[in-house]
Amino acid sequence: MPTILLALDNKRNSELIKENLEKSYSVIKINGKEDCNKSFDLVIFDLPTFKSLQNECQERIEKEKPLFLPVLLLVKKGTAGAFEQYLGDPVDDIITSPVRKVELRSRIKSLLKTRRFSLRLKEQMKKKSLKDPLTGLYNRRYFENTLDKEAERARRYKHPIAFCMMDINNFKEVNDQYSHMVGDEVLKEISNLLKDNIRESDMLVRYGGDEFMLVMPETNGESKNVVDRIRTKIERWNSETDLIKSPLRIAMGHSHWLPEEEGDIENALMEADREMYKNKKETKEDSFYSK
Repeated sequence: MPTILLALDNKRNSELIKENLEKSYSVIKINGKEDCNKSFDLVIFDLPTFKSLQNECQERIEKEKPLFLPVLLLVKKGTAGAFEQYLGDPVDDIITSPVRKVELRSRIKSLLKTRRFSLRLKEQMKKKSLKDPLTGLYNRRYFENTLDKEAERARRYKHPIAFCMMDINNFKEVNDQYSHMVGDEVLKEISNLLKDNIRESDMLVRYGGDEFMLVMPETNGESKNVVDRIRTKIERWNSETDLIKSPLRIAMGHSHWLPEEEGDIENALMEADREMYKNKKETKEDSFYSK
């Protein structure tokens, strides 16, 4: 239910509007400047309150950006033209008193519709900022934002976490020999292959250009089974793909973090990274191969 903040100096208008709206909206009355920091979706001012709180209102609107926070100004009938100067900065609409119920509801619905659109847009932008546009996997920013939460959950329930760092061996050679467009298709297919072979509770991240990080909550020694399964699937993909002729393999390193033992979760990540590079060095002579 949307929340409307009533910032009206006229007590009668405040009570009438609150009574008219509270069946459809959560309505709160302003008691002071600090209330401008409360959570709300639309604010209704009359002129005296608007003038006294204009700076606080403007600051709140700036904080909300790029979200749209609608401001409705209530003025006396016949005087609306004198306040058109406020329209757009920061007032979004003007309504005259005495207020007609149908008109008030119509204006509010229209403003809140725009507010909802901006909220959806913000959520979409947030999701896009946390996803890799090529593969659709979570990106490194999401991983870094989520790692502490995963660690806290593991501590609470005393569950281990397994990490697997993966890197496509000499992926530059794929781009050089077959083009970046083909390289992109390879990345997308490998990403889908990895997604199809992990649990829903696991988190797969495009960690870098040709690097992936797999986070497996509540997993200890079983991570080796996951690594072996992925290697088998990569072998099958090599035999079936028409994208490239040279076999593609992935260097992998996995590690585990046990919350009951001493040691930072970052150490487990570093161990997975070291193991992956160790695996990569062991197969350095092969252009596209890993062990």
